Amino acid sequence: MNLATGLVEQAPVVTNMRLDAGKVILSGTNGFAWDVCYVMSATNLAMPANKWTCEATNIFAGNAFTFTNTLVPSSSQKFYQLEIR
Repeated sequence: MNLATGLVEQAPVVTNMRLDAGKVILSGTNGFAWDVCYVMSATNLAMPANKWTCEATNIFAGNAFTFTNTLVPSSSQKFYQLEIR
């Protein structure tokens, strides 16, 4: 039985961000098991939520997560957000 059934989704929490060899690495703790989380990016924080670009998808299977995204040289700075759908 899933104890979280019927509860509002619990967002993941980013506990660490680092840059390593041209990659941005986000890591943290998960929300509820089997929730789907998206790492979204934008070059403009004023953009509406539906205009952000999906960089990665993860289905939470454990207690922690890590996302790695490659930075593209000569591109605009990216801003990241986690989103549960």
